[in-house]
Amino acid sequence: MADASPKGVAVEAAARLDSFLRNAVESPLMRGLKSDDPEVLKSGVEQALAAIQDLHFLADRAAGERAIHDLAELVEETVERYGRTSSIPIAVTAAEDLPQVRVDSEALADALVLVLHNAEHFGAGAPVRVELGGDDAYASVVVRDNGPGFTAEALSRAYDPFYSTSERGLGLGLPQARHLIESMGGEIHLRNGPEGGVVELSLPTA
Repeated sequence: MADASPKGVAVEAAARLDSFLRNAVESPLMRGLKSDDPEVLKSGVEQALAAIQDLHFLADRAAGERAIHDLAELVEETVERYGRTSSIPIAVTAAEDLPQVRVDSEALADALVLVLHNAEHFGAGAPVRVELGGDDAYASVVVRDNGPGFTAEALSRAYDPFYSTSERGLGLGLPQARHLIESMGGEIHLRNGPEGGVVELSLPTA
């Protein structure tokens, strides 16, 4: 079990960040610089820049101005955009009379992308289901994967920055998703379902 003391968390965070920078930034750059092939160099630079952009994407920020949106439309647009760089099948189903939501559309999209990435990684490429529902107070976006589910430790530490059960993971995805959802007045909940992990985003209705 990981050391959850302040010192242990700091050491874990430093180790994860160091590993990420070495594998995702330094390694492709060095591979490109050592090659005589311009395409290999170009590829290495592009990989390093993409990794730095990932860090920027995970930078701490709150949601901006909220407006009334059609939840199904926002989710379908985000899933379609995510699918352009992912090969996993994602099925979206929506309840009838789905309530509108009052959210920052970009913040919701960012949070959903982080959750989908998590589902893809831990679901080992198996299909992911996204279910939309809600009532008068909250609308819900439920993401279900077909992975092994959350361990007891993962459920208790999933929102700790730099905590991850993946050796290459930074452990910033779910903490940032939670931050974005809560900054819009919503909530995020994790649990295990009969077929894998479940992440539910609850969003204030309009």
